Amino acid sequence: MKAVIYARVSSKEQEREGYSIPAQLEACRTLAGKRGYRVIQEFIDVESAKEAGRTNFGKMVDYIRKDGVEVIVCHKVDRLCRNFRDFVTVDDLEASPIFVEEEFPDNASGKLTYGLKVLLAKHYIDNLSDEVKKGMRQKIARGEWPHLAPYGYRNSGPGRTLQIEPTEAANVLYMYRTFATGDFSLQALRKKFREDGLVYKSRSRVPAKGQLENMLKNPIYFGIMRIKGKEYPGSHEPIVSKELFDKVQDVFRAANKPKMTKRTFIYGGMITCALCGCAVTAEIKKGRYVYYHCTGNRDGCDIQYIREEELVLQFDRVAERLNISGEFYDMISQSLQASTQDEVEFNRKVEARLSKRRETLRKRIDQAYVDKLDGIIGEELWQQKSSQWEKELTDVDRQISALGTSGLCCMLQGTRIIELARNAYPWYLEEDSTQKRKLLQILASNYLLDGRNLHYSYKKPFDILVKGLDRQEWLGWLDSNQRYRLQRPVYYHFSLILPG
Repeated sequence: MKAVIYARVSSKEQEREGYSIPAQLEACRTLAGKRGYRVIQEFIDVESAKEAGRTNFGKMVDYIRKDGVEVIVCHKVDRLCRNFRDFVTVDDLEASPIFVEEEFPDNASGKLTYGLKVLLAKHYIDNLSDEVKKGMRQKIARGEWPHLAPYGYRNSGPGRTLQIEPTEAANVLYMYRTFATGDFSLQALRKKFREDGLVYKSRSRVPAKGQLENMLKNPIYFGIMRIKGKEYPGSHEPIVSKELFDKVQDVFRAANKPKMTKRTFIYGGMITCALCGCAVTAEIKKGRYVYYHCTGNRDGCDIQYIREEELVLQFDRVAERLNISGEFYDMISQSLQASTQDEVEFNRKVEARLSKRRETLRKRIDQAYVDKLDGIIGEELWQQKSSQWEKELTDVDRQISALGTSGLCCMLQGTRIIELARNAYPWYLEEDSTQKRKLLQILASNYLLDGRNLHYSYKKPFDILVKGLDRQEWLGWLDSNQRYRLQRPVYYHFSLILPG
């Protein structure tokens, strides 16, 4: 059988941890020889696989499709598939993957475990990403703005702290003071800005209406950083006072008083017309019957009316289709537990290697310091080497911390998701209209009405579960030839549903 070998490292640290390219190639060649495969090409990547599209990975895929390769030999699952795009790409090939350090039986359990391994590989990457986010949170806690400076400020210094840009700051203060009078709409303020001869930016003399509104609602200008909906005190100098900012918000509120309706309909605001894209609204006929219909704001859509009772039955199906059998629930739970144990063992081995490296680095730092005191090395060399080793030591500690309980987290998240899907319909039947609406919005989106029929798209992960339940293909993994050919069954779909 014709085969190709694929090897990858994502960093120099992995080479030191035993993942070096020569080590991977030697192990892959040995396995291919034992099984009688004829290796016709080898592909190597030395880069991160946070995103699909690795240079030689893509070349390997093209090569397999053109030359009829039957087997891909790789060291471990996470060397080949570090994200789900890679997994789908490999799944679409005629070649079957085999691995040096991992073997998956040619049955449902083996294929499910393979998919979960891909899930855990992605979870590891996301753990590393969390460390970057942790650094961002620490910067925010110090009152430092973690992004590009907003209009009126500029980034300055090594920490890219916010410093006032005088000309722009003057424009910001002008717009706040003018709008706070209550005599100008956003459009009128843009006009006055231009008439008064002010310049917003060199390429845009006047801010767009949306830019102007965002500026007037951004608390950063009085010293508060709003990041992902939360507010934090900033260490930068404010441009406007808190009083002036609040006065501007009062002007916005006065111009946008909410419109009250006499009755709230259960599906109001949830449905869009499938024919013209307008909102579907509800109204009462004969004093008691609720009908839904397209507002017809575009092209005079004349879609027919539908009784709320008919819609209720179709919305009930949204929750009912998620009804999961006890057998499937048990299968997923057992597979998650088995895969978690494998992950814990793998993490234990990696942690041992990292701990050994950490001990080596500490000894080097201590010995170098003694050498400096004894005059064997100079201050400059000591500073250079100690800084290098301290940085590497910090990175090793971060990696050990990132190992954590990744497998356990995956299992708990997966169990919660399956538990929610299993109980969605019983909960739905017991709740009142308000809670039913909330559950429907959790499970699905893009509700479209084409007259008599309701269409919708399940949100992840529920779309994956419903697809398998509707087609009854959770166990249909083998093709007609009964060979090791992945058909994207539950293990693949389940690996897609967990957030990292």
